[in-house]
Amino acid sequence: MTTLNPKTINTMYRLPDLQREHRVFLFGLPQHTNLGDHAISYAEKKFVEKYLHGYQLVEILRNDTKVALMQVKERIIKGDIILMTGGGNMGSIYKTEEYFRSLVVETFANNKNVKLIIMPQTIHFDGPNDPAIEAQQNVYNNINNLLIVAREKMSFERFKKIFPETKIILTPILYCL
Repeated sequence: MTTLNPKTINTMYRLPDLQREHRVFLFGLPQHTNLGDHAISYAEKKFVEKYLHGYQLVEILRNDTKVALMQVKERIIKGDIILMTGGGNMGSIYKTEEYFRSLVVETFANNKNVKLIIMPQTIHFDGPNDPAIEAQQNVYNNINNLLIVAREKMSFERFKKIFPETKIILTPILYCL
């Protein structure tokens, strides 16, 4: 299990004022120059505006995840939603993104007050014996409040096979919003 260590995090980050009754915390917004990832996060924000218009959107950059988690955990209320940005970074290739996503999931695993949703993702491992498979199974299986969204059929089938106890759905990526 990954743990939060207050001594190793950037303490400059502060959550904005939480003004609405319901909030959506969008974790993992990109800080790199990949325009595709920025397009995905833009579409996710538009999705929240369109379908969760009564919710306050709180955007959290990937590198602010650790300190933001500590603050969100203290202020989470029933009905809040935690989204983790989508993309093609689940599995064993993008270890940093996986590390931060795992932190978020482990922090709120089985918290009945909050819904955890991993936005549309593609998954890739380096073969069937990749040790990252078991590590991720330990994080994502058996979490009642977690939904993983696959963004294409091949990943949908892989998610169902690798995480059989986790809710998985298939939906296209959100660029079209």
